[in-house]
Amino acid sequence: MLKMDGLLHLEVIFFKLGSEEMKNIIVISGTLDSRTIINELLKLNTSVTATVTTDYGADILKEYKKLEIVKGKMGLEEMECLIENTDATSVVDASHPYAKKVSTNAIKVCQKLGVPYVRYERESLKFKYDKIIYVDDYKEASIKGDKIQGNILLTVGSNNIEVFVNNTENFKDRLFARVLPDSSVISKCEVLELTAQNIFAVKGPFSLEMNMEMIKHCNAKVVVTKDSGEVGGTLEKVKAAQKLEIPVIMIKRPEIEYINKVSEVFEVVDFIKNLSELV
Repeated sequence: MLKMDGLLHLEVIFFKLGSEEMKNIIVISGTLDSRTIINELLKLNTSVTATVTTDYGADILKEYKKLEIVKGKMGLEEMECLIENTDATSVVDASHPYAKKVSTNAIKVCQKLGVPYVRYERESLKFKYDKIIYVDDYKEASIKGDKIQGNILLTVGSNNIEVFVNNTENFKDRLFARVLPDSSVISKCEVLELTAQNIFAVKGPFSLEMNMEMIKHCNAKVVVTKDSGEVGGTLEKVKAAQKLEIPVIMIKRPEIEYINKVSEVFEVVDFIKNLSELV
């Protein structure tokens, strides 16, 4: 455990000492794209510290032997401590598009400390389907889903699954959740009284055919998802629903006033190169 002034309680999975000349970049990870970004940054004359929130996230990044991995949830104080104690020269925010609090905290701390910040976010889904129902948040999605007669397939992760449990009539019979095969996630589902019948604990990516089979398996009459972009698998979900002629409830991305926002990995690398003159 790493403790800094009583504020930061994060587990350091791997720690390496870099030379004084090396720049240190913090990458707030949480997406498939973040792994690509980390891989590209490690090719530069720099050290990289990646933040994750779960054991699953840490395990995925362990393949990068020269990467420092810090696990734990970070608020404003924790983020500030991490930047200061690693002498970070920049922060790359590659967190999930729906991790609003993480991004807003990172922006605030970087502005306070004068540390350059760049946001990487994949493009929104560009696909037209007349049965997509757009909603602003999880609660609205749960209410809309409950009003559709029949079973519901959730593909939004586990962070807000309780909202759907609380707002779905006969949820034990109607609600089916696709979540990561992580013991803490499954435990959370079980606490909410979801059983093996309701849970698909499986890791993606999922093909069009697999999405269709899961929809058929639970006899879902609606799919609930987020606009995570094509890399996030949203396109395959929507296409599967379209082929089976069922609606999709799409939770819109939160509105955040990002600074230095890019949507391509090479743009992140260029941003870091221009800042640090690493080439």
